[in-house]
Amino acid sequence: MIALRAFGDELSRTARLSIPLALGQLGQVLFGVVVTMAIGARRPDLLAAGGLAVALHSTAIVVCGGGLCSGVAIVVAQCEGREDSAHVLRTALKMSTIVSVTLLPLAWFSGTLLELSGQSIEVASGAQSLLRAASWGIPGAVAFAVLRNFAAGTSRAGSIPIVSIAVTGGFALASAVIPWQGLSTVGHLVAASQWALALAMAARFRLHINVDAVARPSVVGALLRLGAPVAIMFALEAGFFSATSLLVGRFGANALAAHQIVAQTCYLTFMVPSGIGIATSVRVARATAAHDRKSVLRASAAGFALAASYMALSTIVLYAFRDVIISVYLGGAHADEVRSTSRSMLAIAAAFQVADGVQGVAGGALRGRGLTGRAAIAGIAAYWFAGMGVAFAASRSYGPLGVWWGIASGLVAAAVALGAMFFADVLRRS
Repeated sequence: MIALRAFGDELSRTARLSIPLALGQLGQVLFGVVVTMAIGARRPDLLAAGGLAVALHSTAIVVCGGGLCSGVAIVVAQCEGREDSAHVLRTALKMSTIVSVTLLPLAWFSGTLLELSGQSIEVASGAQSLLRAASWGIPGAVAFAVLRNFAAGTSRAGSIPIVSIAVTGGFALASAVIPWQGLSTVGHLVAASQWALALAMAARFRLHINVDAVARPSVVGALLRLGAPVAIMFALEAGFFSATSLLVGRFGANALAAHQIVAQTCYLTFMVPSGIGIATSVRVARATAAHDRKSVLRASAAGFALAASYMALSTIVLYAFRDVIISVYLGGAHADEVRSTSRSMLAIAAAFQVADGVQGVAGGALRGRGLTGRAAIAGIAAYWFAGMGVAFAASRSYGPLGVWWGIASGLVAAAVALGAMFFADVLRRS
């Protein structure tokens, strides 16, 4: 009875920490969904190029912000004083700025790179115009990710959803009233919105960056030690999804448009377990620092229970309301092939929702244990060997739907590998 009450308390604490984080994650990905919807409403013929560009732009942000800067929450959670946590934040912001600026040349030459990957000239050119225009927003988006992780580590995540939703609403309004000049207009609106996110969060924390302050080597080392393997893991996962987009693009613009609709929907559903994963990493890190094995197990079990329950509901919604979801993106556009392909892809996506949630929380639990390097190795095996292996093989017989069976295989493999790795470590250290 005492153990059950303790688990209930842990479930409540994890849920309270997860809710603002998940809403913040949802707000940020909802932004990508709204961008895709805005393109589909204005120019359905540009949905393939625009959706691909949004996915690639998001990948860069996920790797730098969600990955490299993920250690901020854990390092801050273990800080002893306010001054130390502020120093961690300032150091992370400077590091993120340096890394994000190095990505800008990729946007400039993205059209050539996309053509080399097998995309049509029209899709490559359209994607490049959006990526170039949006590239100046990458440093702002990554800075927001740093501030979001800082908020999680200091248990002050309540302002994240408010800021995210407000900026998303501003983008939706601006995209409806500003005259379009192709996908470059969307790109500039994306960049402006991402800087608005960063500045709003900086104002929330009354942040002042002392550019003359020297970063402590121990802080830089801790952030890199925790963040670099996670960035690799996120690059493997996000890169896996980007690679599947490029693979689907070989089957034509209609298949790619359908793929982007379903991929954006899956990103949206995954953001809740992603927020739970961040909360779980913080709870597990604190329990690990206290050498409390029972609390480690309770924290991880609470995270898995919350994520699996939510994603079970997502499974039902994605399958039962497929036509409604597709219509949200396409409106009244007559795109029968896109609708039909999207419907079949959503059925496959519904099948792997729980596995996707479990692997997201398992990754967070491993970060809390400091096992980010091993998680990255497991990611290589799951996404690129199991996932891409099945995607390439199945696409030969089933076309773009075969690619989605590859995605499902990669996520299931990741859930099994990461979950087994976490519990094996807990048992080994007992």
